[in-house]
Amino acid sequence: PLPFDHLEAVKCLEKCGEFYAQEGRWSMAAKNMKEIAEIYEKEASFDKAMAAYEKAAEYYEGDNAP
Repeated sequence: PLPFDHLEAVKCLEKCGEFYAQEGRWSMAAKNMKEIAEIYEKEASFDKAMAAYEKAAEYYEGDNAP
């Protein structure tokens, strides 16, 4: 297990990611989602990790949108 409250960390990272996405800062939103995915991966919550990686990919694509 991780040495911190991973659920609280995920909540904070999700809020930050939502804020960055609303501001159009896609790469920052993507980095937060990637961090969430890595937390879930370390906790062996692979379905949640995959969903977070997919969301990160969507945000990275938004960064390259015209």
